[in-house]
Amino acid sequence: MIVETSDNDGSTWTARSITGTVPLNSVIWSDVDEQFVAVGGQNNVAGVVYTSPDGITWTSRTHPKPTLNLSVVTYDPNAQGY
Repeated sequence: MIVETSDNDGSTWTARSITGTVPLNSVIWSDVDEQFVAVGGQNNVAGVVYTSPDGITWTSRTHPKPTLNLSVVTYDPNAQGY
């Protein structure tokens, strides 16, 4: 899987690899946690969650309901969670 990152307001982009075969569907940045969160999934394949402090190094995380196809990730500052 590939995530594109930019460190100059989008003038240029760099492809970053994430280990895995399940397609990513959504990526966000959390100012509160200072990390990116990416989710993915597809039909009949367990959903995936990854986090990264810099968009370069990604860590796979366990989702409490791994059979779900995760299509969107958002952050709720009132609930302090994703």
